[in-house]
Amino acid sequence: MAAHHTRPGSATPTVRSGEDDPLGIGKAISAATQVSVGAGLWLLTLAGLVGAATAALIMLSRYRAAAR
Repeated sequence: MAAHHTRPGSATPTVRSGEDDPLGIGKAISAATQVSVGAGLWLLTLAGLVGAATAALIMLSRYRAAAR
């Protein structure tokens, strides 16, 4: 089991090698990998919100049409 700890001055926990990662591969990969939110992820989120709003408007208009 890997032990998690936080470096002083950092809110991001780091992972120490444990019995489940004796070679430290997980630690090396996490140190080498940096994830940033790009424009594509923001556009995908925006498209999802627009789609959800459109679906809600369609359902609302059908409900109002059926109530007449």
